[in-house]
Amino acid sequence: MCIRDRYNAEYMGILILGRKLMRKFLQRGFCAVLNEATIGENVKSAKYAVKGEIVQKGEAIREAMSKGKVFPFKKLHPCNIGDPIIHGQKTFTFNRQVMAATLYPDLVNKKTFSQDALDRAAFYLKNTNYGAVGAYTESSGLLFVRESVKKFIEKRDGLPASVNEIFLTNGASDAVSTLLNMLCSEPNDGIMMPVPVYPMYSALASLNRGKYIPYYLNEEEGWSLDIKEVEKNYRIAKDQGLNPKALVIINPGNPTGEVLNAENLREILMFCYENNMQVIADEVYQEVTYDKPFVSAKTVLKMLGEPYVSRLELASLSSSAKSLMSECGLRGGYVELVNWDPFALGQFAKLRTVGLCSNVLGPVSYTHLRAHETEADLVCRLLLEKKKRQYASEQFECYRNQCKTT
Repeated sequence: MCIRDRYNAEYMGILILGRKLMRKFLQRGFCAVLNEATIGENVKSAKYAVKGEIVQKGEAIREAMSKGKVFPFKKLHPCNIGDPIIHGQKTFTFNRQVMAATLYPDLVNKKTFSQDALDRAAFYLKNTNYGAVGAYTESSGLLFVRESVKKFIEKRDGLPASVNEIFLTNGASDAVSTLLNMLCSEPNDGIMMPVPVYPMYSALASLNRGKYIPYYLNEEEGWSLDIKEVEKNYRIAKDQGLNPKALVIINPGNPTGEVLNAENLREILMFCYENNMQVIADEVYQEVTYDKPFVSAKTVLKMLGEPYVSRLELASLSSSAKSLMSECGLRGGYVELVNWDPFALGQFAKLRTVGLCSNVLGPVSYTHLRAHETEADLVCRLLLEKKKRQYASEQFECYRNQCKTT
């Protein structure tokens, strides 16, 4: 048989087989495995307004503007998500030099950057697995980064911390996902959340088949937290047959910006202890405050003393996204699990192994703000704070001038 005849025979065989398969599909009523009917209600009910219809409309306008379409405005400023870089904030030279040298270690010996940056990069490389930021790390994160976070927490709160209770994550949202996955184990399990709330929390509660139990912040009092409002909505949830297992506090508030005082936190912590609820303290914005000092939940836990300080379960979150460096895209974060049952702590650690490990650059960049062992570290932090204040002042004036002209 010549090559052409053989090719034609094989082609006809494939064609016949394809027709037979098509007939089978039509006979059984073939449809996609994933469609509107088969996708779980938990997925369809999850909503994330930060990337919702308004944002999608804005992206469509931006694309149209790039193709020459004229609108009654010249620029779009996306305010749906807290990313200072998209509003013009420049990244810090020191951070970029250190990151570059850790990614390309040959730069350490070429003296291309400042000596402080090269020394820091050399230290990071020495303490990463196999001297490379591209290698897998422990599932809980690099030990030297967790030690740096531990020192920061101890200095901030005046209480001991343990590297075995600190997990490095891809931003704080990654930790929240794992927490709600563990907390929402039954259909009637609920999570109390403030309103307004950062939409990620309500979306993740839905995805994990948990119930969103709202408590409303007081807008007339600057979005303050009223413990009576929390108690009222807790009772309503219990009357509805729900099981509130945790309460979320976002301090400083997102999106409200309110900073909770020690008395607010004391009431919440005592309430959660008395009702056997875990506290999830989202403290991502702790370094971005203006007129009120930030107080951490763990600091207030220390003030309360026993039995709270050794028994109340607390998950404290932070990230590099909203720190002085505002490196949102690097996705560096951590969660500290305080007073957790040893078995539950082990299960959290197990779930972290499913994803092998968090990214490396994000958590490593986080140590720029967490290690203050040398004079260079202190100088670096002071410069960052100065630049942050200058940037905030400039942006405020910019937006105020824009408001005057519109």
